[in-house]
Amino acid sequence: NTGGYWGMGRTTHVSFHPSRKEIFYVASPNGGIWKTLDGGKTYSSIAEDLPYQRVGIVLSDPTQSNVLYATLGEKEGWWQYSLGVYKTTDGGSNWKPTGLQWKLTDEKVIYALQMNPLNSTILIAATSDGLYKTFNGGNSWTKLQAGNFSDVVYKPGDTTVVYAASYDYWGQSNVYKSTDGGNQFVRVTDFGLQKVFLRLVTTPADPNYLGLNMSVDGEKRFYLSKNNASGFDFVSNMPENLVLYFSPKDKSILYCGYVVIYKSVDGGMTWNQITDWWASGRGLPEIHADHHFIGHHPLDPDQLYFGCDGGVYRYRESTEQWEELVNGLAIT
Repeated sequence: NTGGYWGMGRTTHVSFHPSRKEIFYVASPNGGIWKTLDGGKTYSSIAEDLPYQRVGIVLSDPTQSNVLYATLGEKEGWWQYSLGVYKTTDGGSNWKPTGLQWKLTDEKVIYALQMNPLNSTILIAATSDGLYKTFNGGNSWTKLQAGNFSDVVYKPGDTTVVYAASYDYWGQSNVYKSTDGGNQFVRVTDFGLQKVFLRLVTTPADPNYLGLNMSVDGEKRFYLSKNNASGFDFVSNMPENLVLYFSPKDKSILYCGYVVIYKSVDGGMTWNQITDWWASGRGLPEIHADHHFIGHHPLDPDQLYFGCDGGVYRYRESTEQWEELVNGLAIT
């Protein structure tokens, strides 16, 4: 692989077509949204109509392939202000604002956007202005919970359970849980920690698992609940943690990283480096630095997709082989 050091440009999210494995969508903060029809060999832009090319998240509707949602603005920091959630019903030719729309001068951020796996007209957004939910495909949004929220995820296989992470820099950051599909949330942790940005991670390999990714005074901590957030145990300090992800096939396998990617095969207790961002001579695959996304292909869970400052890379777990997928991504 020759693309690690040079790269193509930053990507922040990947979303997949519901039935055609070779079609997926890539979000970029310096170039909008890109669609591939051939599994990442080539791309074309579908975001020319957007008023703002900084895209943090793109979601594909599994029941209507021409319906997509996008968050305008990046998703990692308080300064990455958002225009809200936009929607297309014609595959990207035309985009319209949903009922969740702001001005950049409102200084609000969308950190996460999740679609109900069983009802694509229901979406939940974790924002610096609270948790918002739509029941009608984005036409209107209800604020479920006030406050600053850094993440929200559905429990795999059970859409009645939703987890959210609050973000209070000077106060406390904690985990919240809903058992009614996200209408009402109850705080389930009391970490008592300041200046902590929480991210949540689940795996279909064990729906009862909920992992917590947090930085505390420079320590990159991984906590794990094996009982639906009823209690959390400290597992390890990670070497890097801008991204953290479970294997969808094996709950004992995890990946973490930022500049490079590390892999754990013992449930996150120990970590081994599996990539390098330049040709260091150590024999590791050369994959570009600064990772912002990991996700698996729902039609082929053996494929993991990594979004970084160099574009998109695909990793096949069974063979441990990497593939660079950047041809045509004009996002430098």
